[in-house]
Amino acid sequence: SSITATTNPITMNLMADQDTNSSGAVYINKPLNSNNGNITIAAYGNIALNDGTATNITAGTGTVTLTSNGGAIQGDPAGGPLDILAATVQLNAATGISANGGSAPFYVDAGSIGFSNSGTPLVRIYNNHAGASSFTVSSTGGPLVLESFDSANPTSVGIITATGGDTVLRINNLNITNPINAGAYSVYLAPYTASSPVSINGSATFDVAGAELSNITAGKVIVGYDTFGNYASTATIGATAAVSISNAANLEVVAPSITVGANGFTNTGGSLLLTA
Repeated sequence: SSITATTNPITMNLMADQDTNSSGAVYINKPLNSNNGNITIAAYGNIALNDGTATNITAGTGTVTLTSNGGAIQGDPAGGPLDILAATVQLNAATGISANGGSAPFYVDAGSIGFSNSGTPLVRIYNNHAGASSFTVSSTGGPLVLESFDSANPTSVGIITATGGDTVLRINNLNITNPINAGAYSVYLAPYTASSPVSINGSATFDVAGAELSNITAGKVIVGYDTFGNYASTATIGATAAVSISNAANLEVVAPSITVGANGFTNTGGSLLLTA
């Protein structure tokens, strides 16, 4: 049956014996609710959320921290219920964070999400939060996909290191506040809602400024395509102000219709490719 706490936090620590050879896993098969208390779950093996019909872990105004030192954090395979509802979520894994083996995202509703993944498998997280939110102070050794639907409020992204694969940010109202490091791999920036307009120093809801692009270290930055077969409807560059990028990343803008404004474009050490 489900577990509901009335006043106290919920803590499950399967690593207390320090048996680093253990492969013990945690399976959440019924809802876990702390009534605004913090929830902490730690294990050496996988942490899997499997209720299938309702939000798996609810902490309200509290913080949920899941740590798998030797395994993956696996979202509900049903794909519909939220995996976690909380104010703050921290996910720490060794072999990936996703659902259905990476074909679906780990579903969260939180104002702030942080994660770490020491191995190379995919990290894919979708934030269902209606309101300002952030993905921050995070790292992974493999590819990364972060998603957010809210168009009315910004989703901030920054202090993220993902140098083992491409990074995809499918976020309707993207705000890059701090550095993103993808090493030699590519970073894809696109709205979560397909066929939406994008702009660089423009007026679209999905608008990235030159200063935001300067926060990205990558082999290439692609704006307007999300690797899932979805493209922006239109793209404008420099409509409201000149675009100046101070890093050496090559920039590609992808959309059926692209307009370059009269304010100018500069990418110090990099290039601009327009693909329509």
